[in-house]
Amino acid sequence: MDKVNEYVVVTASSETEFNKAVNQKIKEGWMLHCGVSVVKNKLEDGTQTTPSFLFSQAMAK
Repeated sequence: MDKVNEYVVVTASSETEFNKAVNQKIKEGWMLHCGVSVVKNKLEDGTQTTPSFLFSQAMAK
């Protein structure tokens, strides 16, 4: 990729939805830019009992 004309960050809270969104962007001509980021979310008071994640992927065109 010589020049980046557009940049977007794809995010989702489930791996399945994240994969669908990234694959859709690839079909639209977007390319992966660097690696995936996964962050474990927790409530401010720390009372969360089930893990919640945020998946992010930078993409460029």
